[in-house]
Amino acid sequence: MEEKSKWFAIVNPKAGFGKVKKEWPIIQKHLLSESVDFDFSITKRKYHAVELTVSAINQGYKKILCVGGDGTLNEIVNGIYIQSKYSQTDVLIGAIGIGKCNIFGKLYAMPKSYQGIAATIKEEKYFMQDIGMVQFFESRIRHKRYFAISGGVGFEAELNFNSNMLKESGRKERIHFLFSILKSLICYRTSMVKVQIDSTNLSGKFFSILVRVVTSNEDAFLALPNANPNEESFDIVVINNISRWQVIRNLHRLSDGSIQNHPKIKKYKGKKVTISSKPHVNLVVDGESLGSSPFSFSILPKSIKVLVGPDFKGVN
Repeated sequence: MEEKSKWFAIVNPKAGFGKVKKEWPIIQKHLLSESVDFDFSITKRKYHAVELTVSAINQGYKKILCVGGDGTLNEIVNGIYIQSKYSQTDVLIGAIGIGKCNIFGKLYAMPKSYQGIAATIKEEKYFMQDIGMVQFFESRIRHKRYFAISGGVGFEAELNFNSNMLKESGRKERIHFLFSILKSLICYRTSMVKVQIDSTNLSGKFFSILVRVVTSNEDAFLALPNANPNEESFDIVVINNISRWQVIRNLHRLSDGSIQNHPKIKKYKGKKVTISSKPHVNLVVDGESLGSSPFSFSILPKSIKVLVGPDFKGVN
């Protein structure tokens, strides 16, 4: 199939609590006004963005535009790794983030207006970012998943699962998210966990383990503002066993990052992370609830090409 110069937009109408469905006609007008040449498809179900990405690349598209949230972006990243037509580093990802967090848009200084984003897409300025890969078990079968933002084990996975359950039932307000935090704190029980971060070995009962490629102050549970998306290693936070009352008392410290100074929290860097536990613990990757332990995380250095805004100056 002949290589195409057009963008291929993958549009998730459910992202941003349905905001994408309303905004997509407006976004199209701005793309056209900036003479951005593109085709598009609408996602219809979970993991459809993976299929659409593979199909688009097999048709010769090498520029994929995500119109949705971080979960849609994760599916597109996995589609890029599943396909075999081009090297992953030859495919450019752009993101018009309309989901709850929009971490990519903030990290890479994308303009806030649709017109500004459209102009940025036309310029095609990019940054080579690390990607994470995790292996895990689901229904006793070993699976592999790629991620561009973060993975979480323990409480963060429990919180994400409960929060997603509320969203799927139509309860999407902030009060419902606070309810999911309370439910998670009441129901969550720590497991005995063994962790290896490169040559460092840890064991004990841990409240949560966070493995980050990039991050922002809007991560679900803990900000880690120093996570660098191309330093060829993960930033890892291990939260030792902490009571639910200590968590509640420190909720106000999550948004400003000062929670990182809590004595129960330890920070590490590493290229490989393995986690085993008894009983099993669950996993969340880029907001998607996945399988159970054991887990094996690996960093893939500078392996994906990401569209950045005109004011993006790189990462220190």
